[in-house]
Formats: sequence, C-alpha cells, structure tokens
Amino acid sequence: MYRAVTRNIEVQVRPFYLEDRSDPAEN
Repeated sequence: MYRAVTRNIEVQVRPFYLEDRSDPAEN
C-alpha cells in the first residue's frame, strides 16, 4: 500500500511543481 501511495503522491507533485515554476518564469 505504501508503494501505491508514494506513486500517487509523486505524480501529483510532478505537475504541481511544474506549474509552480511556470508562475515565476512567466512573470
């Protein structure tokens, strides 16, 4: 179960980090 949860978190963090970086980059 831990492995499945870790994978879910990694996928959700990946797109989140990209959007966070795009914010200041576009500014």
